[in-house]
Amino acid sequence: MLIGLGAVALSPARTAVAADEPNLRASIDNLTPTVVSPGDTITMTGTLTNRDDHVWKNVQAYLVIPTAPFTTRAQVDEVLGSGQPYTGRRIIDINTIGALGDLEAGQTVPFTIKVPYPLLGLTGAEGVYPVGVQFLGTDVDGTRSTDAIARATTFLPLVDDVGKRTVETGLVWPFLSPVKRGGDGHYDDVDSFLQVIGPDGRLGRLLDLAASMPATATTILIDPALVQAADDVAQGRRLDEAPTPEQIAVAAGFRDDLLTLARATSSWVLDHDRPDLLAISRDTHATRLVGAVDATTDREVQALDIPGRHVSWPAGDVDRKTLELMRRDTGRSAVLASDSLPGWDRRDGSIVRVPVKGGDMPTFVADELTAGVPGSRTVATVRQGLLAEAALAVLQQGIDDGSHADALVLVPTGWDPGPTWSAADLPGVLDVGWVAPSTPAAQLDSELPAYDGSIREPADDLGLHPTQVDAVTQLLSRTAVLADVVVDRDTYAATADRDAADLLGVRWRADPAASLAISRDRVGTTDTMLADISIEGPNRVTLSSSQGRFPLTIRNGAEAPVRVGIQLDSSNPALKLPAVTPIEVAAGERRTVTVEIDVGNQSSATVTARLVSPEGDTFGLPTVFNVRSSAVGAVLWVAIGLAGLFVAVTLVRRFRGRRGASSAALPESVDD
Repeated sequence: MLIGLGAVALSPARTAVAADEPNLRASIDNLTPTVVSPGDTITMTGTLTNRDDHVWKNVQAYLVIPTAPFTTRAQVDEVLGSGQPYTGRRIIDINTIGALGDLEAGQTVPFTIKVPYPLLGLTGAEGVYPVGVQFLGTDVDGTRSTDAIARATTFLPLVDDVGKRTVETGLVWPFLSPVKRGGDGHYDDVDSFLQVIGPDGRLGRLLDLAASMPATATTILIDPALVQAADDVAQGRRLDEAPTPEQIAVAAGFRDDLLTLARATSSWVLDHDRPDLLAISRDTHATRLVGAVDATTDREVQALDIPGRHVSWPAGDVDRKTLELMRRDTGRSAVLASDSLPGWDRRDGSIVRVPVKGGDMPTFVADELTAGVPGSRTVATVRQGLLAEAALAVLQQGIDDGSHADALVLVPTGWDPGPTWSAADLPGVLDVGWVAPSTPAAQLDSELPAYDGSIREPADDLGLHPTQVDAVTQLLSRTAVLADVVVDRDTYAATADRDAADLLGVRWRADPAASLAISRDRVGTTDTMLADISIEGPNRVTLSSSQGRFPLTIRNGAEAPVRVGIQLDSSNPALKLPAVTPIEVAAGERRTVTVEIDVGNQSSATVTARLVSPEGDTFGLPTVFNVRSSAVGAVLWVAIGLAGLFVAVTLVRRFRGRRGASSAALPESVDD
């Protein structure tokens, strides 16, 4: 039975904040002890930020906690979905109230609350107590409502002796790429990227925090696109300008530290840039599209020596077709949100087998306890959420010997641990007696329970828009032709695959216009390069017989050597023209080839010459010309020959006749 639902709800009552409602942000930065027991004094510290444009006066902080705990995960889920604004009852003893004074607009102030165990009023029952802080303050008009102007919530377990029972506990740390490439292939806003991965950036802090955890409870989920981007900056590739030594040091340091941690712990390798597998699976060219993603991922894994098992992680809901696409090779695992598997029960544990056409797929079910809880997410709230997950699991084991419940938790994407992350002592969660460090990878190859429930069907409009996917398909088609033409085929094939894979990431859902513009820019660049490779022919060809030759010139204006052939077609289907096998043409070079032709009995025909890749794809503008035969036939040539002979004989005879006449004796003259 759910205990105290009306008193212990966790979530804000409204999903949107009205313009006249308070706009303050609260965070819990630490909570001690992490597991409560009689005799303890609860100490909570944190900050409150005034994001309003006016002052809040006489602000006070109150600890809030219910008298009875949650004892099952189902109770927590029900309360989180209820939409009620209260965490429990306020502790109003004067000695426990934190006085913050006046908060100016934009000001952030710390708070500390200390409450001895007897003042908490707890029943002492085992379970997980939601504990939080609520703030009251006086508005600029002098009103002071009893409604909280800000709140934050976390969890406080109370667990007695559980014997030898332990719960497998660990964190999965996602490292996703935050940087994009523009239409020219260069990275956008490199400075911001380096700031994010630097020591004081979000991913830099996340990496340090993950490294502080024992390897036995750590799984690194790596997006190869992130490692590749760091390596590109460190090597000075795909940048508008050469990196500075400081930038090189930041990029190389993050790359090396991330790979070092991945090799020292359990690690998973995501598909490049976390592609939108739902949108891809709906496209008729899904096999070709996912092939580009896989080829890019494999190249990056090999080139950068990224360790780990391949895993697909779609965003949001999936359908059966998506699951089949995800299981495109037998060694692949999946990460799915619990919402996608409505029949999943935490009793089965975080790792289950999901039936897919062709076999079952080992799947890690991501189900964060603290999702939807008010207040900023901090290392302390992540720590307490993990402990609460483990506490509920060990309590379930006490009443259910067949329970596989665990506390394997995926850290939220986009989370910044903040500059004071070390103060919360996250590794301390493993010091609790009923917590056993573990990783999902340790269970993937074991006997897993099967998920026999339904798959939640996604909304029709979820995923990349079809026009975005179509644009990537067109890009892949054009770049594939160029990759086939250039002599350095492997390099350009890799470029073609990555250009496509870059634009299939789930993050492009929020920016379709930009992805379409980049796709078109890259198609335009590719077409320009292909247009620089052209063929030239004569205006017309006149043969002196039925057979002959004519020249065709291939001009390579591109910046790389190419290998192209020529395809010849005739307007007269009876005329057969041999294709010209591919030849290599250096950058900036012109090569002329001679084509043999036999028109047979045809007097003329229109010939079209096209460039063709070694794989048989034509491209570029054709050259069209007319071929005409001036042949008169063998009989005519014989007649002409005989006529010539006759003329020659006649001339000879006439010449000889004249000579005879001139050499005859002249008559003697008669003298008078």
